[in-house]
Amino acid sequence: MIRIPRLARFGSVLAAALAVGCSESEVEAEPKETTQAGLNAASLPGLDGTFVGARLYEGGAASVQFDFEQRDGALRGSLADSAFGRAPITGTVHSNRVEFASIHDEGNLIVEWWGQPDAERTRLDGTWRVVVGPPADGRWTASR
Repeated sequence: MIRIPRLARFGSVLAAALAVGCSESEVEAEPKETTQAGLNAASLPGLDGTFVGARLYEGGAASVQFDFEQRDGALRGSLADSAFGRAPITGTVHSNRVEFASIHDEGNLIVEWWGQPDAERTRLDGTWRVVVGPPADGRWTASR
């Protein structure tokens, strides 16, 4: 079974909608997620900036640097990974989690990343998995 990443599915829906003449604003978006306090993700402190840390895998670790730009629930930016190389990233921010993908030209890799910020949004911890390329997965952590 081939698993289509959630981000890829949304991109396909958006591309199909644009192909038939709909504007992005006419494409139905997921409802905004709220926190336990009733605040939507856009009202929380952003993840803009640089996070430095490690990507852990069986038998070792690689250093990582994420440069994030958050606009409402959208996350963009870049990743520098000491083993995978540099890559653009695109994803989403929810109240208590981030989801994004990195596409690495070196090695023809696509990596999915999931994580949770701390309350101050100064540290992220999560998991990662290669979805295109040699199978690999593990944990990651990064802080400002």
